[in-house]
Amino acid sequence: WIEGWQPSEISKKLEALHHMMQNQISELHRLRDLVRSHDVMLFMKGDKARPRCLFSSAAVRILNETNINYKTFDILGDARVRSGLKRLSAWPTYPQLYVKGTLLGGHDVLEELHETGLLRGEIDNALVVDNAKLTTLFWPTWYM
Repeated sequence: WIEGWQPSEISKKLEALHHMMQNQISELHRLRDLVRSHDVMLFMKGDKARPRCLFSSAAVRILNETNINYKTFDILGDARVRSGLKRLSAWPTYPQLYVKGTLLGGHDVLEELHETGLLRGEIDNALVVDNAKLTTLFWPTWYM
């Protein structure tokens, strides 16, 4: 017993903290599952049929020209995904391209790799990585 502290108040605060942590872990699981939901995932404004910004449109064009099999996720429809991936990846803008759950980069990286002819090779190399050994820049090892 600490003077001035009521056990019931401490218990309530711990319960609230536990609930908050459980929500954050659930959100991490959701983000992890989304970036891994397809071998190549493009998180963008809009979708492949209707990109809603110039950078997303350019990313779609580049992936299509390179004959990459990919899926998209419209971040404009989900604020939690939009803000969560920015925080976790430390990549402040969209689009963001993930290959086997690992961030490859945004529009600028795609553009540079495409212009130098290296994009297809980078993606193909990432696709042969053994998922069991895959780690990323922002998923903690215990979370894999």
